[in-house]
Amino acid sequence: MFGLSMQHQHTVLGQRTGFSIRSIDKELNETGAPTFFKYQLLGTWGAVFFPEHWRAFLEWIATINIENIEEGCTPGGLLSAQWWVSRHLAERMWTHWFIRFVYERGWYSLYTNFPNREALIVSYRESGLNFNVTRRSMNAISRTSAT
Repeated sequence: MFGLSMQHQHTVLGQRTGFSIRSIDKELNETGAPTFFKYQLLGTWGAVFFPEHWRAFLEWIATINIENIEEGCTPGGLLSAQWWVSRHLAERMWTHWFIRFVYERGWYSLYTNFPNREALIVSYRESGLNFNVTRRSMNAISRTSAT
């Protein structure tokens, strides 16, 4: 395990020809109680990386020619890779290189899965690089407390 994710994971980012991408919500949290699961994709909003894993990534990325897209920075078939390829951002997006790094090692992050799609960290989807106009947040902030 390389770290923790405080965001809600929405989809399984794999390309399956002829199938729509399924929501991970429908496969988890049938009980309504907070649950946790492991997942290889990192959460980019509020990721908590363990120092030894982050250090190993920094040492590894220093050996990679990040301008060589043919070398490939993600495992094949990721929908998120289409976005950076279309914008020629491979050398500026560390996240996709990290996806490859953890995939090659079989590492994963621990995600929360609170009822009602709540999360500890949320994206307010403000206008900018990813969104043309500001939208509402994707999830509510979890107000669940330990009893």
